Amino acid sequence: MLPNRATPDLFASSFLGMKLYPIQRAVLQALAPPGACVSLRSCNEGGKTKKIICAAILWHLMAFDKGHVISTSGCFRQIRDQLNPSLHSHQSKFPGWNFLRTSRIETQNAQCFWEGFSTDEGGKFEGHHAGGPDEPLLIIVDEAKTVKDDIFEAIERCKPTRLLIASSPGYAEGEFYRSQTTRAKFYRTFIQRATDCPHWRPEDIAKIREKWGENHPLFKSMVMAEFMESVADAVIDLKALEDLTANPPPAQTGGVAARKGFCDFAWGGDGDENVLAFRDGNVITLEETFYADNLHAICGRFIAAFTRLRLKPHQIDGDEGGGGKLICDQLAAMGWRINRVNNGAAPRSSDHYANLAAEMWFEGAQKIARREIILPDDDDLRAQMLDRKRVSNARGKLALESKTDMKKRGAHSPDRADAVFGAMMPIPRLNSFNIVKPVPNPGPWDGLENQWRYLGEQEQQLPDHIPGAWFG
Repeated sequence: MLPNRATPDLFASSFLGMKLYPIQRAVLQALAPPGACVSLRSCNEGGKTKKIICAAILWHLMAFDKGHVISTSGCFRQIRDQLNPSLHSHQSKFPGWNFLRTSRIETQNAQCFWEGFSTDEGGKFEGHHAGGPDEPLLIIVDEAKTVKDDIFEAIERCKPTRLLIASSPGYAEGEFYRSQTTRAKFYRTFIQRATDCPHWRPEDIAKIREKWGENHPLFKSMVMAEFMESVADAVIDLKALEDLTANPPPAQTGGVAARKGFCDFAWGGDGDENVLAFRDGNVITLEETFYADNLHAICGRFIAAFTRLRLKPHQIDGDEGGGGKLICDQLAAMGWRINRVNNGAAPRSSDHYANLAAEMWFEGAQKIARREIILPDDDDLRAQMLDRKRVSNARGKLALESKTDMKKRGAHSPDRADAVFGAMMPIPRLNSFNIVKPVPNPGPWDGLENQWRYLGEQEQQLPDHIPGAWFG
């Protein structure tokens, strides 16, 4: 048991060897008294998990022979990939303790423990109560912005001796938001902005501000630790994107038919990115994001990625708009006749959209709202998704703001978002009514890609009742 003078901040700096920033030290000091309720709003990469929460857990286990620590998070990845490794990195300092990979630590007598989990069920907190001064209970809620109100109600019933809730700011709702605003009188509140963290260089902050603008949700949340309101006229709902990021669905991968690549090409010195998004079942990854102005270099990099991912030409869509046509032509000359897509063309299967690009974005927005897919963990992608606006259409169809209009207002081309939404769409289907003449001495896929057609090409559509027409 630690002496009373060993407050959490002193324990973190002297025993754990952590170099604390002023606000990190103040948060840990505020957590020391019994009855403490602390709320921390932090910028990205502010050390709230690896320093503050890690130190608070180990201090409580060291200070109280019969103390318990329960921590939860809006996303289990935060516990598995951030908190658990941080705790295990200090294992050598606690001989006799049992550091389990199942997000649990037990001290020598096993009467004092930490358990971490992520859940939507308030019942997970049942049975955890403080047992008086000698058996204090510390409850920690990490990434609290996406933790539902009924979880906080369950925490309230536990009557913890100490409570710490911490998060980067998200959508302006929920108990974490209220703990920093309307219910702030019940908490010791702290805000840590990027400017409070020495590892955030001024030039990095300036670069993000210049890239997205100081009013963009990404800059306000990531750098300034400010809550975000709904983005006016955005195609993608901010709250839905936040919920999906924090609580993605289970991964469902495997099978050739579930694999698809989508290429968003850029060539000609316009400053846009070349992007390859890859979908395996419901998991989407950004496999390539690069700038280049050499046609052969661009094609070579894409082909290397196709080969690495074991994709066949019929599993790959490529945007042939603008300079994309020349890239598609060159890929074909190099043996890769991928499916050509023109985002300004007619939509594939719906008369509700102004063009194919609008169909991709609005259909993707529904998949996000229904939490059907797992998106890449990429700040630029999220920023691009929130940056594109819906516009009115003379025929009453759903339409997107053009890239030209986006650039006029200073927004960047949504290359990563276009590729990701393209990857979400079903891959083309085989038109068995339109079999081409076999290629002499064909390879395993030669000629087959010529038998794939998009639904939007009405003259080659299959009847809807054809079994097995859809892949993916």
